Amino acid sequence: MLICGHDYDNNKINVLVSQPDDDLPATFASAGNLHRTAQYDGPELEADAKTFDVDQFATGHLPDSKSVADLESTLQDRAETINQMQFEIEQLRAKWNGLDRELKAREEIAATIGNELNVTRNQLQDAEQELQKQGGEMESMQRAMTEAGDREQSLLDDNVQQRDDAEKETVFLRHQIAEQTGLLASNGHEIRDVQEQITRTEKYADSLRLQLQDQSSTTKDAVGMQRRLEAALAETRGQVRDLGEQLERELRVSQELARTIIDLKERFTEETRQIRFELGSAQETISDQETMHEQLASDLVDNREFRQALESQLSEKEIENERHTRQLMLRLGNARQEADDYERKMHSKDKAIAALMGELANLNKPGKNTENTLQKIEGSRSGSIDDVAGSNRVRVARMLVGSAGSKDDGRELRFPLFKDRLTIGRTANNDIQLNARFTSRRHAVIATDKGQTRLIDWGSKNGVFVNDERVSEKFLSSGDIVKIGETEFRYEERAKR
Repeated sequence: MLICGHDYDNNKINVLVSQPDDDLPATFASAGNLHRTAQYDGPELEADAKTFDVDQFATGHLPDSKSVADLESTLQDRAETINQMQFEIEQLRAKWNGLDRELKAREEIAATIGNELNVTRNQLQDAEQELQKQGGEMESMQRAMTEAGDREQSLLDDNVQQRDDAEKETVFLRHQIAEQTGLLASNGHEIRDVQEQITRTEKYADSLRLQLQDQSSTTKDAVGMQRRLEAALAETRGQVRDLGEQLERELRVSQELARTIIDLKERFTEETRQIRFELGSAQETISDQETMHEQLASDLVDNREFRQALESQLSEKEIENERHTRQLMLRLGNARQEADDYERKMHSKDKAIAALMGELANLNKPGKNTENTLQKIEGSRSGSIDDVAGSNRVRVARMLVGSAGSKDDGRELRFPLFKDRLTIGRTANNDIQLNARFTSRRHAVIATDKGQTRLIDWGSKNGVFVNDERVSEKFLSSGDIVKIGETEFRYEERAKR
């Protein structure tokens, strides 16, 4: 029963020791992510990409496109990062407590195994003492059996001697009977006495035979008992040998458990040192984040006046844009009227050219009139061509054509470049908003000047590409492929009809 119980506890220990530490890699992975987050010094937010400068605000040199929403977004991102790091620290503390409890449980199991091992040793000592006691009893029984055999042998010798004496006496008596046959009649009484003596002698011989048989059966019982004792001794020796082997196995298991406990303590010490180091780094990072948080909060408070100034500038820009829009509408109406005039002029000139061509066909001789007619035709054609070219220069539609979703959808998005300066970015305050990956809050600017369209990188993190070539500033031609983040556009220039 003790061995079975010990095997059960041993199995429990093996399951506990061999159980994979699934939490440790996750703890180290979380700690590694935390350490990498603390050591990451690249521009993580738009504020890190030098899109706002407090020195510029102090000197009054502020870019027109700055927004307080960027600072608020940066502050919110920093707060979320701090909360995430605090949550990871709480997870590390919980895993620390779990490791401490597991180590205590393993130490208790090791103490239980040590107690059971001591109990087993005590039982083995008791078994050895019992075996020694049984060996002493067997030796005493062997001595008793030897003494009984000696007594039996002496009794047998005495019986044989008495029988020989009786036989000799019988022979002597018979000889006397034969010699004294004649005296039988007179010595009848003596003969009867002799016969009675012979009868007693025979009875005594029978009793000796019975005693001899009893001694033989006793000897057989003693021999059987000796054999049983020898078998019991062999069985006891086998049990002692098994107990010795079991003791050796238990000692080996105890040594392995001791080594395992030492390894666990070393691993626990190393992990504790690593976790303390990472916790120190995390606390330093948190303190830095809190300092930055306070700095951002102070910047946000300082920029309230800047926000009001931006709002006033925005209202002024809106008023100016409305006035500019009305001017553009007036210019558009004038351009349409001019286009109608040009069409009427072209129609009349086409009629004149047809009439001149008819006159030219009716003439028989090429003379001065023919030359004048050809000059008129050439002048009319050049004038019409110049008018058409001027009309095309004035009426050119510029746009960016891109896809909405995957290329297989077939849906196109057209962004007409209706202003001399358009902004492209991820936030809603841009003229063209692209809510896609790798797109900065303020990514690019498209400016139109003197009939040419120019693409400018507006301080983005991932850059602006034209025909798979990264550029900081480039004049666009019709058909160029513009890539902003993960979105591709095709720049087109079309004449208005």
